[in-house]
Amino acid sequence: MKKIQFILTLLCVLALLPACNDDEQGRFTALPSVISDLESTDYTLPKFVEGQNPYLFRMTWTKTKYFSESESPVYVGDVVYEVEVDLAGNEFENPRMIFSTQGLYMDIYEETLRTILSDLAGENKEESQVVGIRIKTTGNGMVVYSEPILISITPYVPEPSVEAVSGIIAELAEDNYLLQRPAGEDNPQLFTVGWTATGFYLEGTGTPVPIPPVVEYTLQIDKADNNFASPQTLAVTSSLSVNILTREFNNLLIGQLGAIPGESMNLQIRVLSHYKEGGMTKEVLSNSISLSAAPYVEVDPIHPVYIVGDMNSWNTTNTDFMMFKENSDVRNYVYTFTGYFDGNISFKFVPEESLGTNKAYCRKEEGTLTYADTQEGRICITTAGYKTITINLEEMTYTIVDYDASGATEWEAMSVVGAYCGWNPSNSIAQMTKMNGNPHIWRLKIDMPFVEASDNGVKFVGNNAFGNNYVPVDQWSNPYGVCELNPVGRDVNIVRDKGGNFLFILNTLTGHYVMMKLND
Repeated sequence: MKKIQFILTLLCVLALLPACNDDEQGRFTALPSVISDLESTDYTLPKFVEGQNPYLFRMTWTKTKYFSESESPVYVGDVVYEVEVDLAGNEFENPRMIFSTQGLYMDIYEETLRTILSDLAGENKEESQVVGIRIKTTGNGMVVYSEPILISITPYVPEPSVEAVSGIIAELAEDNYLLQRPAGEDNPQLFTVGWTATGFYLEGTGTPVPIPPVVEYTLQIDKADNNFASPQTLAVTSSLSVNILTREFNNLLIGQLGAIPGESMNLQIRVLSHYKEGGMTKEVLSNSISLSAAPYVEVDPIHPVYIVGDMNSWNTTNTDFMMFKENSDVRNYVYTFTGYFDGNISFKFVPEESLGTNKAYCRKEEGTLTYADTQEGRICITTAGYKTITINLEEMTYTIVDYDASGATEWEAMSVVGAYCGWNPSNSIAQMTKMNGNPHIWRLKIDMPFVEASDNGVKFVGNNAFGNNYVPVDQWSNPYGVCELNPVGRDVNIVRDKGGNFLFILNTLTGHYVMMKLND
């Protein structure tokens, strides 16, 4: 009898367990992804050409964030993002899933839009269609949706029968270009490409058509030895000339054509004319012209930059003087370092990719930088003391100003605490070390495991005692950010979403920190 009672009791407990799990799941909330604004929301499809599928744009979105009932951030693994589409007027009643990923972007090609248009509106539609796109996120047993964005997709429409004679592309004023990174937001014109209009005649005669078809000109570029096997698009226009801007041309050379910064590449340019005849889009090619161009180095604003000079014996592999940033915004090109320097020293700025070489950001003129492999261009500090050194790699400028460190707290110990060390500030594995000659800069390299059922946040604690807490201004900002010492009414952690080897650096003078995942 007792055995039967025990079995019945066990079955009741097991029956209640799913309900408990459901209750735990219901305590979490999620902040949906946000799709970034597109440069254009209006796309017209050309005629399908076998073997060609031009890249159009990259659609990106923010990470979906999860929070506990107490509004603390919670790590959720295996989050899946699905890109869904539907006609704008359907309010996603019957959405189509076109892409699934655990990343935060989708590359859109011409055939992507063509497939969307065909699936949603049918193959024979000639009218423009407005399509809604949204992100469906699945994680932790929850499904949330982003706000949709709208794009207009226009199919091609045929025209009457004519014979086309291509225009002629003109030679450039120069045929050799050494690109220089523009300052600030500037994007100067590099050169102009011009051509004569494509001519149209009645088939079999020399008589011009009274009203010629509308022509769309595509300016193409490719490596000189590639014979336009995989041409890239410089511009699409109905005009007879295009101004080529420095930044876009530099990005195309490196990203699409594989050019090496600082090295010249031989190129060819031609014009592809599109026109419509008899319901079909036809094309005709111009002559080609030759040129060469050498791109400049584009800055990755997340990669570290180091100060190398007399203070570390000009060792270009030394990473002691790693620079900080206010935040990890990919549009932030400003690096800074506040610390003590001896007088009569000189230095340069070496990015991560140039460690071990002589290539560095060095002095061009007073207050300005250039990126070069040279023994010249050293930047000097004449008087000893605390200095704040700041560089802007977008504007290519630098400043050096005195810093008043009098009265600054000099901690005897500093630790990086979190779930990985049991939130124990005195744990030996959490102890940071002072930088030699700079007692306000602390450093720790550690293999930090990922702890399940935790937000895996960390914080810096002075003298191994809670109450001396350096709290991040933005807990999501890594690898770079700024902390405040014991801000009133706020005590959060710097959140990480992975385990592995990490480098932690804290400057207690300014609150700047680094939490950088190292290559395993």
